[in-house]
Parts: sequence; C-alpha cells; structure tokens
Amino acid sequence: MKIKNILVTTVATLVFVPALGNATQAATWKRYTPAVLRGHWKALHKIPAMGGHLRPYCIVKKDYFNAGAFSDPALNNKVQYRHKTDSQIYYIKCHEIVYSHEKQVNYYKFILHNSNKSGKKYMLKFKFLGARIPQYKHNKFTSYKEGYGKWLYR
Repeated sequence: MKIKNILVTTVATLVFVPALGNATQAATWKRYTPAVLRGHWKALHKIPAMGGHLRPYCIVKKDYFNAGAFSDPALNNKVQYRHKTDSQIYYIKCHEIVYSHEKQVNYYKFILHNSNKSGKKYMLKFKFLGARIPQYKHNKFTSYKEGYGKWLYR
C-alpha cells in the first residue's frame, strides 16, 4: 500500500508540475512592439510648458519608441513587450539611446482603450516605471514614482 501511494504521488507530480510551469511562459518578453501600439499618438490639446504651449506626443514603431514634446525626449530602441491575453495593459522594456548609448534599460507601462472621441479609434496613456543601469556596480532597478501622462489619441 505504501509503495502504491508513493507511485501515485510520483506520477501525479510528473503530470501536473509541467502543466503549471507552462503558465509562466505567457509572461516572457516578446521582441518588438505589438502592432496595435504602433503609430503616432498625440494629445488633443496643447499644455502649458517651458514658457509656451506644447502638444504631448508619442511615436511607437516596430523597434523604436519616442515620447516627447519637450526639450528632453525619451528615445528608446530594442523594444520588447509583455502583455497578458485580454488585457489593456502592456509593459514595454527598451534601451535608452541618447545619454547611455543603449546601456540603460527603461521600463514603461502602457494602457490602451477604445477611444471615446469621434474620428479616433484608440486612446493610450503611459508612465515611466524606472530603469536598470548595468554600468553601475549595483545593477538594481531604480523605480520612478510619477503618474500617467495625458491621454494620447491615434
């Protein structure tokens, strides 16, 4: 009887543990940006900034991401993303190309919705989550505590 219980436990472990391990594969980073995020995104209205009025925008291409409208835009390439099925949230990981020359890895969170404005199909907002800078000895993730930007439309 004891040997039968051990055998049943071993077989059940071999059958069910690999099935549970496959669920984590959905959280792997995929290369490039998803097609639904690609394009030129713009805010509907200009905002007061730097002594004038600027329109926030974001350009998302296959392997490039630029968020700007200010004098110091976020330029990133080598884009990867993580997305759960039937979710409106996308996590973007990319390399900063201006100051660190692709050594700094930036992380963003995008939220995509169907638009409530006529003539615009989608609306998007995102926030910078933080960065990982490998050239420093600690190589830790440095988080950034800011809210989301304005809704952008395409």
